Order: sequence, then C-alpha cells, then structure tokens
Amino acid sequence: MPLLSLLTLSWGRAFATRSRALGSAFATVMRWLPAARRRFDRELRQAFPDTPRSERARLGAAMGRQMGQTLFEIYHCAEFQTRQEFFRPAGPGLAALEKARADGKGAIIVSGHFGQWEAVRAVLKARGMETGAVYRRQRNLHYQRRLLAGIEAGGRPILETGTIGTKALVRHLRGAGFIAILLDEKYA
Repeated sequence: MPLLSLLTLSWGRAFATRSRALGSAFATVMRWLPAARRRFDRELRQAFPDTPRSERARLGAAMGRQMGQTLFEIYHCAEFQTRQEFFRPAGPGLAALEKARADGKGAIIVSGHFGQWEAVRAVLKARGMETGAVYRRQRNLHYQRRLLAGIEAGGRPILETGTIGTKALVRHLRGAGFIAILLDEKYA
C-alpha cells in the first residue's frame, strides 16, 4: 500500500518532517491524480462557481497537504499529543470545560473538520479532562484499524455512530464525561 510505504520510509525522521512529507504526498495526489482532482474541482465549483482554475488547483493542493498532515497526526496520535508546546488554546471554552469538570458535569465539544481537531482533545487530556469522541466506521479495514487506534490514543471512550453509540454517549455524559463530535462528519 503506497500510504504505508510513505509512513515507513519517513520513520526515524522528526515528527514535523514526517507530517510535512505525507502532506506533500497528498498535495501531489490532489494535483496529479485525475479522479481526486476532478472530484475536488467539481465540489469547489459548486460552492464557489467563479473561482478561477488556477486558484482551484492551488486550493486542491493546499487541501491535500492538510489532509495528509492530519492523517499522519491521527495515525501517530500518541506522539502528536506530546507536542503540547504547539497547542495554544484560547477563548472562553476552556474555562467553561474546567468549570463543568469542577461541578461534576459532562460536556459535548462540537466542531467541524477544521485544522487538526485532535489538538483539542490533546489539550484537554493534558489538563486531566480526557475526552472521548464519536466516529464513523470506515469500509477500508486497514484504514479502520489505524484510524480507530489513533483516535483511541486521543482519549476514550470512542463511540461509533448509530443507536448503540448514542446510548453510550448519553451514559458517558451522565457520568460527567466529555465527548467531542465533528458535526460535518457523514453519519449515514
């Protein structure tokens, strides 16, 4: 598998170097693999029909780079979480979560797929607020195993979408647990 080969070849290098390498590989795929380029181009033209072709190509490569880095960081989530010096939490949300924990209450952290969303759980885990996550099972078994292992390294419980996961989510919140949900995730 090409992805596994890239991950293996980059082993032994600095974390940031390995992350950038996989990001560059994904950027190349987005630029030169016709199926990926056409799909991205079609979706972008639907949302922003007046975007020039050169700008769509630039955005496609940037998105591929971000996807590659994010995937690498999830696959290596335990190591990613040790990089606390790169996380700069700001805003009222952290204080609200600390208050919920002090009051013995659970909380739901809601976001979209913006940047590296696992950074939020890494920051909370480092502050003693381990945060579980909701995820959707993947069809590719290799990717499923690696993704699930990476997400679990970020915090538990990991709840699969669906009825069973929803019931477990409610129990976890009632037990003063924290959970992260990405609302733009495909749940069907």
